[in-house]
Amino acid sequence: MAGWCSSNSDWAYAPGTGLYWQQAWSQASGASCGTGTDTVTATETATETETATETATETETVTETDTATDTDVGTGCNTSAYPAYPNFPRTDWKGDPSHALKGDRMSHQGGVYEAKWWTNAKPSSSAAAWKAICQ
Repeated sequence: MAGWCSSNSDWAYAPGTGLYWQQAWSQASGASCGTGTDTVTATETATETETATETATETETVTETDTATDTDVGTGCNTSAYPAYPNFPRTDWKGDPSHALKGDRMSHQGGVYEAKWWTNAKPSSSAAAWKAICQ
C-alpha cells in the first residue's frame, strides 16, 4: 500500500489535519522519541481480497448407428411412390437423372431401396450403397 503522501487523499489522511488521520496515524510524544518535539508514526493497513471463479464445461456426444438387417425389409411395396431405376431422384448439372443422396428412395424390380450415401449404383439388396426397405 502506498503512503499517504503518494495519494491525493490528504484531505482524509494527512497527519494531524485529515478528516480520518487518526485511523491511519498515531501520535507519539517527543519525549518517547528522545527529542523535544512531537512525532507522528504511520500505520498502514493492507486488505487482500481473493476472488475464485469456477467454470464447468459439459460435453455430450451422441452417436447414431444404422444397423439394417434383412428383418427390416417389409413386404407389399408401393413402388409407384418412388422413381424407378434408372431415373435417379437427383440430377446432374444438365438436369439428367444421375444419382441418389443419403435417404433418397428408389424402386427397382418390385422393391424399394434407400440410399445409405451418395450413389449412382443400381438399387439391390446386394449393393452396399442401398438398404432394402421392402420387396
